[in-house]
Amino acid sequence: MAGARQNRALPRARSSTRAPFASGSCGSSTGRAPSRPRSGSATSGRHGEKGYTYGAGAGFDLRRGAGPFNARAAVNTEVTLPAVQDFLAELDRIRDVPVEASELRAARDFLVGVFPLRFETPGPIVGSLAGLIVHDLPDDELARYRPAIEAVTIDAVLTAARTHITPEQMAIVLVGDADAFGAALESAGLGPVTIERDDGPVVQGREAGVAAALGPVDSGPAGPTEGAEEPTDVETSEPAADHRAETDDAR
Repeated sequence: MAGARQNRALPRARSSTRAPFASGSCGSSTGRAPSRPRSGSATSGRHGEKGYTYGAGAGFDLRRGAGPFNARAAVNTEVTLPAVQDFLAELDRIRDVPVEASELRAARDFLVGVFPLRFETPGPIVGSLAGLIVHDLPDDELARYRPAIEAVTIDAVLTAARTHITPEQMAIVLVGDADAFGAALESAGLGPVTIERDDGPVVQGREAGVAAALGPVDSGPAGPTEGAEEPTDVETSEPAADHRAETDDAR
């Protein structure tokens, strides 16, 4: 099932009655993103406080050109609508309200602290260098990374959020039991709702005539075990007795 906020992007959806929980995401296209992913707590804090999920998050899919921003979480079916509403509220809030100094400091310290861990083995080193070419970044990008992160200010975060996070262009996609939360989603007035249902599990067996053609392939006249069966008629011989007879004659 999918919906979009009022007057927002065309919704895309998928619904499955077999899922005990709802997995949701909302995203929009952005301009070219910075050289490294930014994944923050814009959505995880409120979801975690309310016990909706342990896995809410948001971030950019960084590409050479425009890449999407995506916020996502897996929640219990009964809190699908509240979770969607919290997502939208948090995305609006990060555009309207400056981040707390403590939150910025924690995010900044984390990114700076884990930076050396990206170069512990040859593979990530090559990947980081290749990223400079793919994204057409300057040669000193990696050397400038930590000083640039440390220089980020509260105003810079607010400007970036207002520039690159565009809730009015977002599509909301929910995967779960549409019968359980569909009516509430429609009544919430978030926008038009489209439901796409699975065909359901396959219950029919093999098609007629198929079973006859599916015999064992390792037996029969042309099978690979031809001639490897246990022998049933074994001719008896007594070579040891013949040897004893020849020995007696020699004496």
